Amino acid sequence: MAGAGTVWLVTGANSGMGLEWVSQVLSLSNTTVVAATRPTDDFEHLSSLQRSFDSRLMIVEMELLDPSTVEETKLVQDAHPQGIDYLINNAGILGSYSDVAQQSIDDFKQVLLVNVVGTFCVTKSVLHLLRLGIKKTIVHISSNAASLTRNHAYIQQEGLTEANLALSYRASKVAINMETSVLANDLKMEGFTVVSLDPGDVSTGMWKYLLQNVYTESSGTQKRQPSLTPQESVAAMLGLTLRLVTQQSGKFFLYDGQDLPW
Repeated sequence: MAGAGTVWLVTGANSGMGLEWVSQVLSLSNTTVVAATRPTDDFEHLSSLQRSFDSRLMIVEMELLDPSTVEETKLVQDAHPQGIDYLINNAGILGSYSDVAQQSIDDFKQVLLVNVVGTFCVTKSVLHLLRLGIKKTIVHISSNAASLTRNHAYIQQEGLTEANLALSYRASKVAINMETSVLANDLKMEGFTVVSLDPGDVSTGMWKYLLQNVYTESSGTQKRQPSLTPQESVAAMLGLTLRLVTQQSGKFFLYDGQDLPW
């Protein structure tokens, strides 16, 4: 069966898309998951999964910017000396999602540190384990908000769109896509596959925040509704991930496999 005998590390695994990744990967035959979550997060749902899947699920505490992440990596290495096959870099924060006038410098710094530097810290800390794995696959959960081509096209539209919002978040996802490109170049001789995936408009906590605080009648911003459940989005991304080949390394895909413009 697809996914047999593979070890997966999923960050931001305690809720939303990350939790769904963990659940669906465990539904495959003979898979093992390392679920990475912040020490302050609620582990209730992960603990429930662990009771069902026992040793197939390992929960580790990882704060993206905390050097102790390296110590947790040692625990992962002890549990999986054969290496890791898939790294799903899902963890990240939204930030203030404000317009330029309201964009704070502190928020900008924090979003870039967590989403960009923090993600790279995780990747670097487990790269030696990915080198030992068979699949050698890194998936960055990005966003269509990272598409410069798409954002530029909004300039020609009448009225305000959301393209003037969330500078910190957009910039962080652009940088994540560059991480994908640089890592794909750096690791190509070792047989790695590194991609960015846009999960689509998914009904998560982030969308709840947007509907309550951004897409309001008073904002004047064109309203959008999420079109996918976490289950639908992750099922599509998981299927795509399992079908990836090294020739696709460095690409930016929509959840359903469509190429996205940079």
